[in-house]
Amino acid sequence: MEVVKKALETVDPVNKRIIVEVPMEDFNQVFEEVLQVFARSAKVDGFRPGKAPVPLVRRKYESEIREKAADEIISRTIFEILEEYDLPAVEAPVIEAVEEKDGRFRYTAIVEVKPEFEVRGYTGLKLKKTKREVKDEDVEKVIEDVRNQLAELVPQERPARENDVVELGYTGYEGEEEKDKVERTVIELGKGQFLEDFEKHIIGMKPGEEKEVDITFPSDHPKPQLAGKTFRYHIRIMRVFEKKLPELNDELAQKIAKVETLDEWKKQIREQLEKRIEKMTRESLIQQVLERLSSEHKDVPIPPTLLRRRFNALLDEAMRGFYLSRITEETARKLLDVAKEHVKRDLILERIAEQEGLNVTTKDVLNYTRTRFPDLSGLSDEDLENFLWERDLFPEIEELLKRQRALDFVLDKAQIKEEG
Repeated sequence: MEVVKKALETVDPVNKRIIVEVPMEDFNQVFEEVLQVFARSAKVDGFRPGKAPVPLVRRKYESEIREKAADEIISRTIFEILEEYDLPAVEAPVIEAVEEKDGRFRYTAIVEVKPEFEVRGYTGLKLKKTKREVKDEDVEKVIEDVRNQLAELVPQERPARENDVVELGYTGYEGEEEKDKVERTVIELGKGQFLEDFEKHIIGMKPGEEKEVDITFPSDHPKPQLAGKTFRYHIRIMRVFEKKLPELNDELAQKIAKVETLDEWKKQIREQLEKRIEKMTRESLIQQVLERLSSEHKDVPIPPTLLRRRFNALLDEAMRGFYLSRITEETARKLLDVAKEHVKRDLILERIAEQEGLNVTTKDVLNYTRTRFPDLSGLSDEDLENFLWERDLFPEIEELLKRQRALDFVLDKAQIKEEG
């Protein structure tokens, strides 16, 4: 279809106006095509559906047919024009006006786009990282944690000792009023699961024993009804268990880590801890980069559609994560601020990728998808690409990879000082 005139205007940093004109001859041709489709099923008094003469159908449904013809013209032209102008649209264009004038069909559309701006000062950033090394005691702690998880609980009739596991119940009174009651719970003594003052009264008690003690809670206790108050507690010991840890030997290593020897297990744990440190260090550096770039680019225009999408995603995450049925206005405001910051950081990284020519290929997108989602690895390149486009995932992954490459670029150019 011939476009005889097109123009692009800037409305504001995140909105563009497209003006398109096509010959009325083209519009009339599309009108006739739509009319023929309408005539096949149109209902006109005195005729069976689809049997009315075309002129009658035209007369009765002309406004609807012209509207659908206009929609068809727009759909056949607008996306090619978006591509021609290389507009980074974030939402489908909104048709602002449609008119027929001077022998032409003309429409205008508003396109919400990502803003154009220059990112400055992203090379040579001075960053800090904390020196961390995996020590032997770190490895030993992991092993001890595993042994504790596998420990056998052996019932005891003796008094409870530190490191024992105790099953108990208790009731707390303020004066004569019951304030705190737990029928049955299990704690490991010496692990800080209860107040130290509470645990010291449990140590020495036998199964079946009961006693009353006064407990004073600290003023910063997380339960407001207990903070700073002194309650009288009735404690009931039901059972006492001693933890029997599995022996530390090659057999345990074979069972837990699928390696032959204890030394191999320790080496495996050390490597895992080193990878964890490496990941934490990178995350710290990335956070420094994002904070620095954000503070240096305070006035980045935020497209409303991107903000709305990110806010809704955060809102959904908060509702599901905390099992909430509603969100307070204060929480919503905080989530909105977080969403703005997230969108701004994404836009900054994408601009860096563009300024530095950090391109992402189709192969990059497909490789990432196969790594991230192994269930899709059996699809051919063509099928996988179609799968991603059909679900609007391809551009999303492409932008994600561009942001990752921008971060890698900034970190590679940064001056990183190790401390500690």
